[in-house]
Amino acid sequence: MGTVNMWTPILLSNYGDVHRLGLLKQTQLSITKAESKTIRIECHATVSDFGNAYIHWYRQKPGAPPERILYFSSQLHLDSDSDKEKFNAEKKIDKSLCILTIRRIASSDAATYYCQNTGTGKQ
Repeated sequence: MGTVNMWTPILLSNYGDVHRLGLLKQTQLSITKAESKTIRIECHATVSDFGNAYIHWYRQKPGAPPERILYFSSQLHLDSDSDKEKFNAEKKIDKSLCILTIRRIASSDAATYYCQNTGTGKQ
């Protein structure tokens, strides 16, 4: 019997805050990967004081409201301790880039993921 690869689609969205806080833009429209692989989702920022800005990552599963996964400025804060091994986020300040990493993806990770900027307050 052969091995069946399950593919999990990850949809991305451009919900960046375009007001005084600057713009966050995700250039990847969608990602599809085999289960148990790792995905990196990039979000490019046009944000003043990007190094100190709070970046939030959200996911919205089909038929469900959006939920925040994590936020970070200089330190990562996960909304659920059980997600410690699943999610990570980092900033590449010199490239004005924030990156969400999702490890060991599963079919339950199929969702729309997006980033948001709240300036220098975590809100």
